Amino acid sequence: MAISSISINNVRQEFTLHEQDISGSGGLESPYLLVPLSFSFMPYRQGEKYPYSEFGILHVYGELSLTPQNVKAVAISLPLHYNVYQPFTSNMGLRFPLTREALFYIEKYRNGNLTGYLLFNLQIAKYESFPVALGAVGTCPKYIRGFEISQGHTTFSIEQSQWINKILPALGHKTATLIELPSASIILPTEYSQSLAELEESRKFFLAGDYDKVVGHCRSAIEPFKKDLPALRTSITSRSEHDWIKKNLVATCDYVDTIMNATYTITNKSHHPPSIGNFGRSEAEIILNMTVLILTYIGKIKPDQNV
Repeated sequence: MAISSISINNVRQEFTLHEQDISGSGGLESPYLLVPLSFSFMPYRQGEKYPYSEFGILHVYGELSLTPQNVKAVAISLPLHYNVYQPFTSNMGLRFPLTREALFYIEKYRNGNLTGYLLFNLQIAKYESFPVALGAVGTCPKYIRGFEISQGHTTFSIEQSQWINKILPALGHKTATLIELPSASIILPTEYSQSLAELEESRKFFLAGDYDKVVGHCRSAIEPFKKDLPALRTSITSRSEHDWIKKNLVATCDYVDTIMNATYTITNKSHHPPSIGNFGRSEAEIILNMTVLILTYIGKIKPDQNV
């Protein structure tokens, strides 16, 4: 929980942002983040013998920034109708739309947990009661004696597992498909073991949002088998299967090399960080899944047997 406060009518009002309850919805068509807040309102009064000074909340304006690079969600501006005439607790959900561009940059810059910053303004109406003649019966009519803008802000962090497993799928994005691979290879046990270790590192970096390192470890995972194609040819009796694995190994290595050479040439400019932003989530996911499929095939090859 992120606990902070705002000042309304010169009285401190506490609010809490419930990070664990932040959720996503809308799918790819209209993705948005729902940020839940709870307020503990305490109206002003001069003393226990005096009534509380009533106020109303008429409008909220909110901004949401995500990642240290401050990727912006769409700002919101909504009418509200809260009358506060005594101490009470109220919940408020702020729904921030996300563009596809924002989602792209969130995943590009996120490293582990997703950090965020919330800023909101509440438009407050201050109420006052008309004086009532002595002995009059009935309630006191009220009028607005003035307005004020109260600003609140807080930082927060969404757990990586919550973002990856719950929020991203609700926004229409799926994590990389994980396929169960054979635990060992009969024909190339050493190389296969090394490749599995590289693939595991690649998956970890994918979940952490470091897509450059995803591609780098995928490249390291398939490189040993490109060098050992003769061993694969000896073990595969089917000519068509050998041609398939050969073409895919070579093509995948060449594809990754081509992309890496092209993107690194572009991103070596001074205004780009040298190791961040060369690959996006979708590119890394494609290369990761291609690598998984190739390793799955190789792991199932047995000497003198068709797969």
